[in-house]
Amino acid sequence: MSLNAAFNGALSGLQAFGKLSETISSNVANAATPGYAQRSVSLSSNEIGGGVGVVGVMRNGDPAVVATRRSAEAQFASADLVATFQSQLLQGIGTPDNPASLSARYAAFEASLMEAASAPNAPARLDAVVFAAKDLASVINRSAAAISDARTTADKAIVKDVELLNQSLRDVASLNTQITLSRSRGVDTASLIDQRQLAIDAINTIVPVREVSRPNGQVALISEGGAVLLDGTPAEVTFSAATTVTPYQSLDAGTLSGLMLNDLPVSMQGGNSALRGGTLAAQFAIRDDLAPAAQVELDAVARNLIDRLQAPSVDPTLSPTSAGLFTDGGDRFDAVDELGISNRLSVNPRVDPSAGGEIWRLRTGVDAAAPGPVGDARVLTSMRDALSETRTGLSGTLTQASSYQGLVSNLASWAGSQSTRADARLSFTSASYTEAQSVELSRGIDTDAELQNLLVVENAYAANARVLQVVDEMLDVLLGLG
Repeated sequence: MSLNAAFNGALSGLQAFGKLSETISSNVANAATPGYAQRSVSLSSNEIGGGVGVVGVMRNGDPAVVATRRSAEAQFASADLVATFQSQLLQGIGTPDNPASLSARYAAFEASLMEAASAPNAPARLDAVVFAAKDLASVINRSAAAISDARTTADKAIVKDVELLNQSLRDVASLNTQITLSRSRGVDTASLIDQRQLAIDAINTIVPVREVSRPNGQVALISEGGAVLLDGTPAEVTFSAATTVTPYQSLDAGTLSGLMLNDLPVSMQGGNSALRGGTLAAQFAIRDDLAPAAQVELDAVARNLIDRLQAPSVDPTLSPTSAGLFTDGGDRFDAVDELGISNRLSVNPRVDPSAGGEIWRLRTGVDAAAPGPVGDARVLTSMRDALSETRTGLSGTLTQASSYQGLVSNLASWAGSQSTRADARLSFTSASYTEAQSVELSRGIDTDAELQNLLVVENAYAANARVLQVVDEMLDVLLGLG
């Protein structure tokens, strides 16, 4: 081997092993960096001049493993939102062992009626009935308000998801262009691909997507439902937020905004939605399906309470247009206006001293012209009997015949079962996501192996440096400089 060949070989070796050392160090330093994939250096022999040359730096990733992790991550994010909503709903209604629950408030109200009926001449006991009735109405009001708040929160979250989705799609399109230009100039694109993977991950949580390779290093993004979100040009998703969402607003009525994809409406309901599976679909489900369903059940419970106590058979002083102990915002309840009744439920101001009413009306009758005998407990007893009477529900899904206590218990059981199912779904998706993450990490960077490789590279680098040193010494000798 000539000195020139030895020199060229050693010099190219230094360059190659220097690149290997740099790449391995980058792998170790970024082992936990989101979006980063292991790099490896591709080497080849130099046909001219000998030695070794660096072909390029390869970004190693397993598309199938990444796709599995993304799918599991989107399902987990969706299930987490639904489980949180159902948990908050159950917390608002409460379980019987909670003193602030609907069941406990009703039990206290029923007990106050019984105590007042046993001593109708005692103002303190009549006052207790009013206070317990107001507490009962209040817990129903708060639960209804929580449902409206959840819908409003979901509506605002949709806005944020849409903004992030659009921006991330634009980012991926821009990175596609940068990657193509960098490849045409022979510039390493691994870091750009890392950035693109992070942007796609952000999109995938909102709307699960499949990544499809395109020429020149570009990718297209297609949702699991078949919508083309990016193929050269990014799609544009639009949505109009509501200031607040009330029980009286709905997508079907046109009082709430739907989603538009490239100016075309996209259904977000059901398993066939083009944008199903991520946080965006979950927020629409909460706003348009889950929360309204809870509103229906709570309205049915509020209606049942009013119906039982506004009948003339319970309080003979009531006319066909009079409100009973519980009212629709102070008025008699009309069945055609049931939607939102749980929000409007209130105690009749005529029996509430704090609203200018008289508590003797609980004993004599809400619409009585004057106080009756102080020992007359017939109206109080009739109210208690009406609440204990077994009746079939007229609305909602909890229509099986029961007392009012039974209906309240059924509502708590319904909310509990909804929460339990949502938690079970969350546990499943969480386990799937954790497993997918583990698989991805196992295919990722093994820092121990990388450090071992670094030792080998350093030894090779030192050997090539020694060859250069020997060549230099030999040249000195040949030139008489030694």
